[in-house]
Order: sequence, then C-alpha cells, then structure tokens
Amino acid sequence: VPVSTPVEPNVMTTHNCTAQQSPPRDGRKRRTTRLGGPLALALAAFLGSRAPAQRVEVTLYNTGDLHEQTNNLPRIAAFVRQRKEENPNTLFFDCGDIINRGDLAYQITRGEAMIRTLAACGYDACIIGNHGLSFGTERTVELMNRFDYPLVDANSMWPKGLRPVAAPPYRLFSLQGVVVAVIGGCSEHVNHHTDALLQRRRIPDVLRDLLPEVRRQADIVVLLTHVGTERDLAIASELAALFPGRPSVDVIFGAHDHLAYKEPRIHEESNILIQHSGDHGRWLGEVVLTWDGKRVTARRARLLPITKAMPEDPKVLALRTAYRQHSPMTQIALHVGDQVPPTLGADWLAERAAAALNCQVVLLPDNVLHPPLQPGPVSLETLLRSLRRLEPICFAAPDPEGLDAWLQQRATEGYRVRRCAPSGAAGEPTTVAWYCAAADALTPPEVSAALGALPASDAQRQLGQSLWQLVNAVCQDARAAGSPPAALVGNSVETIPAKALPED
Repeated sequence: VPVSTPVEPNVMTTHNCTAQQSPPRDGRKRRTTRLGGPLALALAAFLGSRAPAQRVEVTLYNTGDLHEQTNNLPRIAAFVRQRKEENPNTLFFDCGDIINRGDLAYQITRGEAMIRTLAACGYDACIIGNHGLSFGTERTVELMNRFDYPLVDANSMWPKGLRPVAAPPYRLFSLQGVVVAVIGGCSEHVNHHTDALLQRRRIPDVLRDLLPEVRRQADIVVLLTHVGTERDLAIASELAALFPGRPSVDVIFGAHDHLAYKEPRIHEESNILIQHSGDHGRWLGEVVLTWDGKRVTARRARLLPITKAMPEDPKVLALRTAYRQHSPMTQIALHVGDQVPPTLGADWLAERAAAALNCQVVLLPDNVLHPPLQPGPVSLETLLRSLRRLEPICFAAPDPEGLDAWLQQRATEGYRVRRCAPSGAAGEPTTVAWYCAAADALTPPEVSAALGALPASDAQRQLGQSLWQLVNAVCQDARAAGSPPAALVGNSVETIPAKALPED
C-alpha cells in the first residue's frame, strides 16, 4: 500500500567509519557441492545471476526488545517501507523478545497478535529472544508457520517433529549484485516459558562451522543476536580468535539489555560494527554499508527516534486497531460488592474454567487475584492486571482415592480446590484443570514434583485455556450477547442489570 513520504526524524547520532573487513570478491571460489538437486540449481542460478557490482549502498534497519509495545509499529513499518521504495537495497531485521509486558490486548492472544503484526511489517529476518517461548514451543511454531514469520535460527536445537517450516540458519539477499547473508543467533538461554523442549547452542560454536560456508556465498555478513552488549563483545572476540586474519562478520545487530547505542561500537579486534536500537520501538537502528565492487569501504550508523509526526502504515495500523477493538480494555467485566471475600473471585473463575474446559475439578492459587479487586465496577484491564497469567494442566484421574489424596496435598500448598460438577459414574475418570504453569516462567520445582505424583499418565496431560484467555472470552461473549457483567455480591455470583453499572 503506498504511503506518504515520512517526516524525516531528527538524527540522534551519526558515526562514520572505514571498513576493511570484507575480502575482495575477485577469484573467490564458491562451493555448491554440498547441495543437491533443485536446491543446488536454485543456488547456482541465484549466484550466477549476479552482475558485477560497482559502488552500492546497502541500508539495514533493526528493532529489538519490542515486548508487545505496538504504538510505534505502524510508524516504523511505514518508514522502512518508504525507504525500500526509494532504495531497494534495504533490509529490515528484528532481534527478538517480541512478546511479554506490553499491550494487554495483544498479550491476551498468546503471541498471535504480535507475530501476525510483525509479519505484516515487512521484516526480512527475525530471531527469537529469551521471551520467545512464553506460551510453549508448540504454540510458537504454530504461529510462525501460520503467518510465514521470517525466522533465521542457527543455534536452536528443535525437538523432533516440532520445528518451524521455515527456520534456516541464514538467509541470502541479492541487492544489486551484492549478496548479503543474515545469520540468526537466537538467545543462548531460554527462560520465561512453559516447557523445556527447546535447547540452544553457543553462538560462536555454531559460527565456527557455519561462517566459512556463508562467506563463500556472501559479500556482506550480518549476525542477529539476543544476548546483550557484553556477550556481543565476547562473541566478537571469539570470532577474531576463530578467524585470525580472515573476515568473520561485518555487522552484529543485538538486543536483550534494552540499550540504545548513542555511539556505534566498533569491536577493535574483529572490526565488527555492533548496533543496538533500544526497546519498545522508541528508536529504529540504521546502518549503511558502502560496497565498492570488491569490499565494504565505509559504514555509517545512527538511531532514528520514532515520533508521532511520522505517518503510519495502513495495514499494520488496521491490524493493531482490530486486536484492540476485539478486546476493549474499558469494558466492565465484573461488579464487586462490599465485603466480598477474596475467595469469591477465585470461585467465579473456577466456574468459568470448568465450563470452558469441560472439567469437574478446578484448582486455582489462593492468591490468583492479587491485589484483590476493590468494590465497584471492574474493567477488563483492571481484572487482567490483578489476575495471575496462568496456564492449566488438564488431566483425567481414573483413581478417585488417589485423586482425593493428591487434591488434599495441593490444598495445603495454597491451592483452592473447587468441585464444579459431580464426579462421573463409577469407574469413569474425573477431569481436572490445575492452573499452575505461569505463562512467563518455567513450571517451578514444587509443581514439577507434584506433576510426577499425578494420578494420571503423562499421555493424559495437556495444556488448556489460560486465565487471561478465559476472562477475555467471557467478556467477549457477554458483549456479543448484550449480557450484563457478573456481580460478586456477598458470598455469591449474580448478574445485575446493565443500567445499574456506569458506562464503559
């Protein structure tokens, strides 16, 4: 979609430096024998189609640590799209941590809204940060496949049968005869997640074997990382030791420590330019490389502050607006009466969970609402902010006596056990939903121990609807049906006429 010419933001910093890293392209042997069949033919055609490049300027933009902060994404997308129209030799990257902490209307979707929006922004390559698996490895893979997310990932060890369809270690881009390789160095550690299915390797260990192959195919090599400043510097030092007197990487775009470099950093040993662009989309990093036909001869770097004066990309803006309208944060979700016991809110949630998950027993932490809800109308935003973001482990327990003993133990550990429906006929298993797995933290050891004592087999366990999803769905259904919100009054849950509540 054509967009109007963006207002040029004030340049925060500019830095010029010469670069002698890239080797002459003349006489370079390119190896394609490791590839067979159609892939080998495609690569040969790709490399053979390259015209001898003269002086070319390659422009690289980057973001990182967005954390579902979406206000500036339409502006960033419009700015980069306009630059690509003016100069096709332009690439756009993100350095990870796209979810957690930001727009509540986005967080409710368990990654869908953010991944879909970023896919619409026109990124050419992205990596996964340490927050990338908050809703489980399977969920991440599902979303990346559904929205064709441009992942590059050289150092993840994906479990068998659970890998994104498109997750190459690097991607090649031919820009006016200059081949740019972009390697994905995802966060070397994985935290804030609900499973431990994915493991990562150290980035230098991967690059030791990968870089010679990449250098045979590319003139310029870019590495995306999510490890923080100190680790980026350490990686650059290791690369200098691994490839003494030889080129390794031209630019590292990094994230993780939420820093926006006011001055670009040139690692002296390796001559690698390192750029971090801050967090939440407040800045856009820009690096311009000058290729003289044989090597990179100059590099310029700056940070562009994103301002409200900049135009917004219509497609990205429409997506963001649609997700926000789908879950209006001002909608009244509950009305809390005076002197309501804190456990009543948990009982209301348990009843909703039992209906949504078709289970007979629900376990919720005693402090599932913290801080407790205050008397009066409660908006969806207020309810979500007080509600722990928990995912349930659902299972069927065939042994009633074993289940009763297990439930009694959970009650002593701070869980409220709510039987929402009578048990089935003799011999039939009892279905249970246990809200114990935090969406932004690995299941704690005490929960893991309790999982080992479940009166059910591993094959019977599965994840269900998170509390945030549950509350959002209840509010959507009430809004669609024109129903009044629930009211917590005395020791019961009731409904009250909509006219008795203040307007949203």
